[in-house]
Amino acid sequence: MQYRHIPAHEWVWYGFAGHFFGGHMCSYHLATRVRNRLISTIGSWRSRGTVLQIGSDKKDIFELMVFPCDGESDTGNPIRGEAELFNCHFEASVDAEQAHRAVCAWIASTPACHEDFDVLRKLLEAEE
Repeated sequence: MQYRHIPAHEWVWYGFAGHFFGGHMCSYHLATRVRNRLISTIGSWRSRGTVLQIGSDKKDIFELMVFPCDGESDTGNPIRGEAELFNCHFEASVDAEQAHRAVCAWIASTPACHEDFDVLRKLLEAEE
């Protein structure tokens, strides 16, 4: 199987949260399929006017996760695997969005057999 970089115009964007049981209560969400991965970022989880933390730290307002994705259903929704491949948290939406796009670009340029999410985590930390 020959490797090919996936250009950004071939990424599939969805208009809903790609993970999290309270995703429908988040005012921020991005979900993108690149190769056989679903990259999902959610945040600003609100309940009764209060923004709730998503991770273990009070500053964890946004969460990015990567899952396996087996294509799309007949209705065009991603078929997401349950295995979490990667996750990280952010305090600001601008950082969450930059990381979401960076993860999409990294997956688009990295063959699945070479995915090392520890390398990805180091790259994201270096950008902070």
